[in-house]
Formats: sequence, structure tokens, C-alpha cells
Amino acid sequence: MTFSFFIHTHTDCKDIWPVFFGQINKYFPSYSKYTLVNEASSFLNNYNTIIYESNLDYTSRIKNSLKNFGDDIILFTHEDMIPYGKPLYNVLEEYCDLIKSDKADFIKLLKCMDTPGDYNFPVSNTHPNLSPCPKQYSFTIQPTLCKASKLLDVFNSCAPTNIWDFESKIHSIFTNFIHNKCYMSSFKEERKRGLAHWDSTAYPHGNMIFKGKWTYNEYPAEIDILCKEYSVDYKIRGTV
Repeated sequence: MTFSFFIHTHTDCKDIWPVFFGQINKYFPSYSKYTLVNEASSFLNNYNTIIYESNLDYTSRIKNSLKNFGDDIILFTHEDMIPYGKPLYNVLEEYCDLIKSDKADFIKLLKCMDTPGDYNFPVSNTHPNLSPCPKQYSFTIQPTLCKASKLLDVFNSCAPTNIWDFESKIHSIFTNFIHNKCYMSSFKEERKRGLAHWDSTAYPHGNMIFKGKWTYNEYPAEIDILCKEYSVDYKIRGTV
């Protein structure tokens, strides 16, 4: 185990927890999982929970929770970014080795870019399955491998704000001090979904909730399968 999960969630999303945590446990049963949440819940008894105050802004929640992790490698993610297929464990380990040796600071586990689906992403010299992050997508709230200390640097550089404004505010700051070591996992056979993201071969997952609703327009087959497996009725929350 070269990394731990660092998961931000809220009890408003507890109807999603059976699916998200069920999938994380299915594919990563022996990995440590640290869960940031606004209040204790019996559902999370088997996880390392970090309680944050609900009145705290998003950036402060993350900053306060990261302080004790040092240079540990984490997979930073949220409960709406749900794994749906078996990951490439060997590739994830190779990515962690690059981070450990300071050859990479951030490795986003999918491609993000507002380009046509047949766009030919450049290959990094660092790894055959990494592409350099374009500046406008240097840091996005997507599943990302990094050292906790590096993620803390990013959040420390941004004024307190909510999750929706964070990405737009952080771009100009982020690109100034860390862009050259920011990469995206990239495999040729991956297909585009939505406006600016691709499927992930290394860590198959989907952003399955958008503005509180299931993204059935992008992941109909995956949502059908997962909700049936975990007895979750997606119609209650509604769909995009």
C-alpha cells in the first residue's frame, strides 16, 4: 500500500455512500481510507473519520485535515467520483513511485481538456501513460495522487472559499509554482465523456453526481449496475 484514500464527503450525500464506499472497498480492501465528514455516522465506523465543522468553508476543511499527513501519498477524492471498474494497480504503484521520487507532484487519474474526443494527447517523458496537464486544467477536483504536503500547499495558497469557486480561483496561483510536475493519466483507447473529461483506464471512475443529481446522461449503464448492486434508487435524488 503506497497511498491512502483522502475522501471529502458530507452527510447530505449519505444516500450515495453505499455505492461509493462499496466500490472503494471492493477494489481497495486493504488500503487505508481517511474520510472527512461533518458529523459522525455509524456507517463510517470502519473508516478513519476526520470530523470538520459544517460552518467551515471548503478550503479550510481540507487544510485543517491535511496538517498531520506530512509527505504521505494520498488519493484525494470525493464521494461523487465513483469507481466502476478494476484499476490497474501496477500503474497506480508506478505513479506513486514517481511522486515519491519527486518526478511528479500531482497525477490526475483521468484526462481533462476541452478538446475533440479524437485529440492526440502528448506523451510525457516521465511515464508512457502520463500527459502534461494543460494550464487551464492544472488543478481540478478530480481523483488525484499526490503528497499530502503538496496538496496542503495548494489549499494554503487559496483564500477561503466554497468548492465551486475553488477551482477557478486556484488556477492562476497553481500554474505559477507547480505546473511543470502536474500530469494526467493517459491511455490511447480512452473515450471522452461529457464536455471535458475522458474515461480512465488506470482508475476507472465517473463523476456520477452533478449539482446533486445522478449524471445518468453520461453514465447510464454504470449507474444502473451500481444502484442495483447496492439497492440504491437513483430516482429519489433524480438525474441530469
